[in-house]
Amino acid sequence: VIDDTSNDSIVADFIQSNNHSITNLPPTPMIATDINYEAITTSLSTETAEELMQLLDSTNSPLVPVSSRHVFAESSKDPNIMQRHHSSFSTGTPITPTNFNDSSFTNEDFQTFVKTNLTNIKYELKSIAFSIETIKNMMAQHVEHYSTLQQIMQSNNNESIIINESSEIVWPISNNEELSNVEKSLNNRLVRNNQAIILSRCAGINISDTIRRIMQQLFTDQFLRHYSYSGFKGKDKFSTLNCCRLLFDSVRKIKKFDSIPDIDIINALSKWMAQATNRIKQKESKNKNQ
Repeated sequence: VIDDTSNDSIVADFIQSNNHSITNLPPTPMIATDINYEAITTSLSTETAEELMQLLDSTNSPLVPVSSRHVFAESSKDPNIMQRHHSSFSTGTPITPTNFNDSSFTNEDFQTFVKTNLTNIKYELKSIAFSIETIKNMMAQHVEHYSTLQQIMQSNNNESIIINESSEIVWPISNNEELSNVEKSLNNRLVRNNQAIILSRCAGINISDTIRRIMQQLFTDQFLRHYSYSGFKGKDKFSTLNCCRLLFDSVRKIKKFDSIPDIDIINALSKWMAQATNRIKQKESKNKNQ
């Protein structure tokens, strides 16, 4: 029990000398800075003590030293101590700050009050930490979503540019000047990829039919008759052109031909190119008959 007689007289003298109106200043309770967790647990019910033990014994808790968590955990396992928890909790009166001046307010009651509030603080801090983590996750999702939208918008802009650049390519090629211009355009990987997508729509029932459809889009027979795939019989070599790479890319983008061997494409292409002169003669003969 704290003797307040001397303190009251000092306060009265202070009020009288300074003309302050201070009413009913309650004595400030002495709070121990070193909390004994084993003693604190003596005023808890079994269920509450177990919950607090789990909370304080958590390895993730930054608020309680490891040694203190160990003491609390060990004391909570003692059945005798847990029995005292239950009896003290069930028979004790509710502890509130207004009980501080009550003469029946014992040191054990104060420890119970402190421990209860510490428990509440722990749960509140845990709830706050969970809320912060949730907010962080939501922010990360929003940032990721925003980044994805930016990529989509950039991709759409790039596709528009590609389409505009690709629209400048005029097919079919009929002379060396046109070939030179197209070859320069196809040096751009994005342009070549866009053209490959367009030409892949010319898929036929088999690889020979597909090559025929694509080559009819790319070259006239009058121009193509001067070329062979490997430069056979003194003709110009087709295999070194960007247009040849474009042809292979176009075929690979067709699902049923995505794993077809190169030799199959080369054979079909070589046969088509070798027949360029014959196709010209057939057209001329047909025109004469008309």
